[in-house]
Amino acid sequence: MTEGDGLPGLLDRAAALLREADAPPATQQGLAELHQRLGAGRLRLAVLGQFKRGKSTLVNALLGEPLLPSSVLPLTAVPTFITGAPACGLRVTFIDGRPPVLLEGQAVTTEAIARFVAEEANPENRLGVAAVEISHPAPLLRGMVFLDTPGIGSTLRHNTRAALEALPRCDAALFVLSVDPPPTEAELAFLAEVRRWAPRVFFVLNKTDQASAADLDRLLAFAQETLRRQGGDVAVEIYPLSARDALAARQAGDAPRLAASGLPALEARLRTFLDGEAVAVLRAGIARKALVILDAEQARLALRLAALRRPLAELEAQLATFDHAIGDLDTQRRTAEDLLAGDLRRARALLEDQAATLRQRAGAILGEALDRALSDGATEQAAAEAVAAAEAVAAATRDLFEAQLSATVAAFDEALAGMMRPQQARLDALLAAVRQAAAASFAIPDQPGRNTAPAFEVVREPYWVTRIEPGSMQEVAAGGLEALLPGAWRQARLRRRLAASVEALVVRNVENLRWATLQNIETSFRRFGHDLQARLAEATGLTRAAVLEGLAFRATREAGIASEVGRLEGVSQALRHVRDRLYQDVTHDRCH
Repeated sequence: MTEGDGLPGLLDRAAALLREADAPPATQQGLAELHQRLGAGRLRLAVLGQFKRGKSTLVNALLGEPLLPSSVLPLTAVPTFITGAPACGLRVTFIDGRPPVLLEGQAVTTEAIARFVAEEANPENRLGVAAVEISHPAPLLRGMVFLDTPGIGSTLRHNTRAALEALPRCDAALFVLSVDPPPTEAELAFLAEVRRWAPRVFFVLNKTDQASAADLDRLLAFAQETLRRQGGDVAVEIYPLSARDALAARQAGDAPRLAASGLPALEARLRTFLDGEAVAVLRAGIARKALVILDAEQARLALRLAALRRPLAELEAQLATFDHAIGDLDTQRRTAEDLLAGDLRRARALLEDQAATLRQRAGAILGEALDRALSDGATEQAAAEAVAAAEAVAAATRDLFEAQLSATVAAFDEALAGMMRPQQARLDALLAAVRQAAAASFAIPDQPGRNTAPAFEVVREPYWVTRIEPGSMQEVAAGGLEALLPGAWRQARLRRRLAASVEALVVRNVENLRWATLQNIETSFRRFGHDLQARLAEATGLTRAAVLEGLAFRATREAGIASEVGRLEGVSQALRHVRDRLYQDVTHDRCH
């Protein structure tokens, strides 16, 4: 192979070697897709970040219209590709091979897109959507593809998984932070994984309209230093902006407001990036992804060769050694499960403490709302007073508990992150131990694995009771003796009865929030426990499968072992050479 082969030639050679090695179809398809993307020459810019940082609003601002759905609740459920085209279009493909949904022109609406990408309309991707592709005439899309992803962190865990699974499909990243809260540990852990796949990462500090100028300066300095340290002193580009203001300004044609939003500076940087760096970044990203594929195939070949080279008795002994090592790890697995159960008990206790605090706080807030309604809107009619009070309490209830839902999710995201970090470290250590046991048992190189990112999962949304029971008002407003009472006495009786109703309202709503959060906690822990067992079984199974594949060959073609070993050794050596060339190109960030 000559220097003139470049990245396309390396990928061609790698594809031929994968075929020669009888690599799994999925492995060969993955490399073929990389080759196709390189040929297309369109860089994929993934818009990434934590739940509710304003990713979809930012994409809408870049497009110039509110096309992607946005909401106060976790929304994006399926990664969405947005490509350049003369007119709008929508193409939705499905996992089971059903005919795609195709829409054009004015039929491509926010509501139409939301049917497939929004969590509420397509929970846990129950529609089986494989991909959502939107075409749009935005100028920036002439040289790149936007990839809008589900948020991580305080969101549904399957959305976190979808965001992680989208990373191998991106070449560069637009990582969205916001002024409230500052970068969290969950975001930084996710960012470390993003940097593995994306050679270039730009940062946006969104929602600047919610911070004063002084606070914004401090937040920018904090974010800059935090990201610099997390990235090992790599260059950090942060663009402060308000995506909401930018979108509104674009729709209104308000040039001064658009300039003040900060979006033009980001757009200018993306244009210079497209003109000067995008091709090199695309090639570097493709090379990184190809490296991951080749490393996995090298590990599989090493196990197959070990199964073919060694005497059968030795190989069986090594397999027994591996199985014994895995058996020893079972004690550690049970310990991890016991510790997980203890953390679940602590999470439940924390929830009970928070519920008690919320009952007191909500009682005080809604009581004040009731007092204001009765003092500000007092009339001579008990029924009118009751209705006015009920409306005031209903509004306060909605505001209080909707805000409390976000606060509770955020609090448990942080609390469970603290509990889950040691659990995640144990799982990663167990997975590393499986790989090391395979390396030691069969005398093959150890292959590093990828860590995962657990998250608190919102699987149940509480519902709010906002109205004081009608019976209470009717009782108060009834005629008879109470209507004849003096105004002060009547209002005192009204206040007592409505206060009792408010107390019942608080108890019921806090219990709704407590119960829904408890289900979310238990679901998060249960799925983490399932992941612990499933990933250990997968890691063990892949190792044994590669060895058993070699044993099966020996059982049917003993006479051809020497020839097969020579063939696979040649493939392995050639793959290593391609891999070294790719690694050199990635290291120097140059793929010609």
